[in-house]
Amino acid sequence: MDSEMDASGSKDVEMTEENCGNVVPRIKKKKLTPKEIPKQDIKYEVYTPELPLGPEEELRFDKSAYIMLHSAQTGNPCLSFDIIRDNLGERREEFPLTAYVVGGTQAAKARSNSVLVVKMVNLTKIKKKNSDDSENDDSDDSEDSDDSELEEEELPQMHCALIKHAGCVNRIRASVHQGAPLVATWSELGRVNVWNISLQLAAVDSPLLMKRYKEEQHSTSTTPLFTFSGHQVEGFALDWSSVMPGVLATGDCKRDIHVWNPSEGGTWLVDQRPLIGHEASVEDVQWSPNERNVLASCSVDKSCYAADTKVAHPCESLAQLAIGSYVCGGYKPGSCIHTTVIRIWDTRSAPSQACKLTASNAHESDVNVISWNKNEPFIASGGDDGVVHIWDLRQFQSRPSRPSSTTLSLLPQSSGTPQKRQCLLTGGADNQVALWDLSVERDMEPEQDLKDLPQELLFIHQGQTDIKELHWHPQLPGVIFSTAQDGFNVFRTISV
Repeated sequence: MDSEMDASGSKDVEMTEENCGNVVPRIKKKKLTPKEIPKQDIKYEVYTPELPLGPEEELRFDKSAYIMLHSAQTGNPCLSFDIIRDNLGERREEFPLTAYVVGGTQAAKARSNSVLVVKMVNLTKIKKKNSDDSENDDSDDSEDSDDSELEEEELPQMHCALIKHAGCVNRIRASVHQGAPLVATWSELGRVNVWNISLQLAAVDSPLLMKRYKEEQHSTSTTPLFTFSGHQVEGFALDWSSVMPGVLATGDCKRDIHVWNPSEGGTWLVDQRPLIGHEASVEDVQWSPNERNVLASCSVDKSCYAADTKVAHPCESLAQLAIGSYVCGGYKPGSCIHTTVIRIWDTRSAPSQACKLTASNAHESDVNVISWNKNEPFIASGGDDGVVHIWDLRQFQSRPSRPSSTTLSLLPQSSGTPQKRQCLLTGGADNQVALWDLSVERDMEPEQDLKDLPQELLFIHQGQTDIKELHWHPQLPGVIFSTAQDGFNVFRTISV
């Protein structure tokens, strides 16, 4: 159910399980509604994105393809979010599940925006019919009634503590530094804020503390721990380093990338000299998950850069995954110069000398997102050309080592699973989330119905409009979070 949230307080929101997601069969209607079609007359075919539905065909949601599927709404769109690691344990697979996330809104009025600290509880498995259940559709009214039969205590819930935020949140990322849970936000007003969300996390865990928090927020708003206003324009590129606690990189829509180093007293020393190299908007930045001072970036100048951040140049934003394969994140700003570059930097070098590797014309259009593989020297990049490239850093200045054969229109967000080294998750402007297995061995004689599909394609999830970001949960194997204009989906498929 939709639930508008007052930006000055917090609210508990019921999450709903929706009939959305991966839909494989095509169903011949024969001028009847789907439930009226005799089972013997239904023809099932493999759904492929390239083939439009015919006049007597429709997609049918298949619960058997999911282990878990829930949706949630937050009132104003929340188009950027991140997973907050918790202390509940690693590799949790016993249901119901609990998860913490942080998101930022994009409200019509600048003063109406918020940072949302969210706890999702009672994330249950999807209910499926037993094999001995009646197969007569007329006698057991529908699968849709399954959800309504859930007891109230079984319903998923979302507890949310709000922080007022000046301007829309372009990008938000979470980290931990010296035991404190921190969140960095890029504001459309051109400022980058760092917040300590300890109080908010305590509030979503306790009804008593939540009540007290709401009362206090009416009189005194939470203020940022630190604010940097040195960027000349707004931006979207933002990433915390996982190997250098407290170190942050931010990139803007002009071309500048700044590196932040933590200082005493909850402050940061931000190098006023931007990394030099990019010629246009920096779309994404991502720190290496294994090496100190190594930063990657991508830009609408069609380049990819690798750099030592002591000498780095501006580049597009990279978003690092906490554990695992590939992660690309974010959505592109409205106007910028069009070039496509990915760069790798060494931040130990001077800003004018930090760019160490460059891939020019990495895509035929803007490069929106990039992501490191934690276990292999690979980076994934996605662009407006609807293509995902996999780059081998050992041969970075040549063509990508494994271009994708997909024609899906990619969203500036792709993510790698923490549990499977070669799985890749992509989202696109075609309102689909696709799951890929890059380690699959090609079948020289694929099935006829599947011959036009990339053999790496594992799963297609649908049901959201204008998907913006998605993440694997690093502590919940196979669990995927995605956000779009119409809310969040939280799901796990049978594929991973």
